[in-house]
Amino acid sequence: MKNRLKALIYFYIFSTIFDGAFRKWILPQISDSLMIVKSIIAVAIFIEGVRYWNRFSNWEISSILLGFISFVLSLLAGHGNLVVAIFGCYPLLIGIPVCFIIGEKLNKADIIKIGKWFVYIAIVNSIFIIVQFMLPVTHLLNFGGGSTEGIEGVSVSSLAGGFRPPGIFYHNTQNVAFCSLAFAFMLYFYFVRKNEIKKYLLLLALLLELISIVLSSSRTNVFVHLGVVAFFFLFATNKERKRSFLKVVVISIPLVIVIVSTDMMESALDNLIKRFESASETQYRGSSTIEGTINDIVYRGFLYNLDALIEPKTFSGEEPPFWGYGQGMGTQVGGRLLKLGKDTSGFALAEWDGLRIMCESGLLMGWLIIFVRIGYAFRFFFRVTSLKYQKQILSLCILPSFLLMFYLTSTWGNVFICNFAFIVGGLFLASLRFKEKYGY
Repeated sequence: MKNRLKALIYFYIFSTIFDGAFRKWILPQISDSLMIVKSIIAVAIFIEGVRYWNRFSNWEISSILLGFISFVLSLLAGHGNLVVAIFGCYPLLIGIPVCFIIGEKLNKADIIKIGKWFVYIAIVNSIFIIVQFMLPVTHLLNFGGGSTEGIEGVSVSSLAGGFRPPGIFYHNTQNVAFCSLAFAFMLYFYFVRKNEIKKYLLLLALLLELISIVLSSSRTNVFVHLGVVAFFFLFATNKERKRSFLKVVVISIPLVIVIVSTDMMESALDNLIKRFESASETQYRGSSTIEGTINDIVYRGFLYNLDALIEPKTFSGEEPPFWGYGQGMGTQVGGRLLKLGKDTSGFALAEWDGLRIMCESGLLMGWLIIFVRIGYAFRFFFRVTSLKYQKQILSLCILPSFLLMFYLTSTWGNVFICNFAFIVGGLFLASLRFKEKYGY
C-alpha cells in the first residue's frame, strides 16, 4: 500500500487523541490494555519508515544509542524485567525517531488537515468540559478512575477545584497537552491562514476554549494558554496581525463580561481562584496566593529539576545506584508490572520526569538522556528569530507545544503524554519545510 505509512501516522494521532474516550466510556473493561495500543502503532511507523532511517540526524542516532545502552543496563544492573525495560526505553528507541519519520512523511496539506481536526475536536472537548462541570462527579461523563468516597452526588461546580473536568481525555494533564496545540491552531487559522475554517466556527472555538479554561479549575491550563498567546503575539505576528489581535481582544471584553456574570461562570471563577489559593497554602504556607504561585512555577520549572540533576532521590528518599534502577520502573505501566507505586498513582520513583529519568538511569546516563530530550526540542527555541525571518509561521505556532511536551515537567511516564509529545514533535518537524505565502 503506497500510503500505508501515512495511514499509520493518522491512526497514531487520532488513537492517541481519543484514548481517553475509549478507556473511559467505550471499552473501559480493557482500559489498561488500550494504554499500549498507541505505542504499538508507533513501532509500526518506525518499521514502515525504514526508508527514512538513513536520514536520521545525530539527535535521532544519539537517542537510539542511549536507548540501547539503557536497555542493556536495565537488564544487567537494574530491575531485570524485560517487558518493563522495553517499555522504558521506548521513547529513546522508537519515540524520538518516530518524530523524524512523521516530519519527513507529512506535507503541509496534512498538517493543515490535522490542525483543522484539532480545532473541531477542541470544540467538542470544550462542550464536554462544560457539561462535566455541571454534573455530579460520579456521573458517567465524569468518570476518571480514583476514589469518589464522600463526594457521591456532589457536582463538580461545588468542589472548589478539587476535581478538574478533563473533557474527552482521561485526565486533566492530557487535556492541557492537547489544548496547548489545538489553541495554537485556532490562533493560526484565525490570524494567519484565514480561509481554512469559517470565522464563526473559529470564534466559537475560541469562546468555548476560554470558558473551558476557567471551568477546568487547572492552574497549568491557565499558564499554558497564556504562554501560547504570549509566544504567538511576540513571534508569530507582524504589525498587521498584532493590530488585528489587539482588536479582537478589545471587542471581546464586553462579551467576556457578560459570560463571566452568569451563575455557572461565577461558580467556575470562584473554583479557579480557590484552586490557586489552596495550592499556594498547601505548598507554601505563609505565602500569599501570588507568591505561592510564582514559587511553584519556579520550583516545578527549574529548581526541582536542578535538584534532580545534582542529588536525585526517590519518593522514599533513597539515592539511586550509579546506573539507576532501570528504564521503565518509574513509569505508570512499569510501576504496575513491577507492582510498585500503588500509593503514588503508579509512579514508583518520582512523578515528574527530571527526577524519574535520573532515578531510572543513574547520574551519567541520566544527564545524557536529559540533554538529548531537552536539546531535541529546545535547539529550535534559539532559532525563533530565524524562523520568523524565514516566514515559517506555522512552525512558530506549533513550537510552544513542542517545547512544553519535551520539557521535564511533561511526564513521559504517562503513556498519553509520551506519545502526544512525539506527535507534536513530528508535526513541528514537518512544518519546517514550508513557508507562508504571505509573510512579513
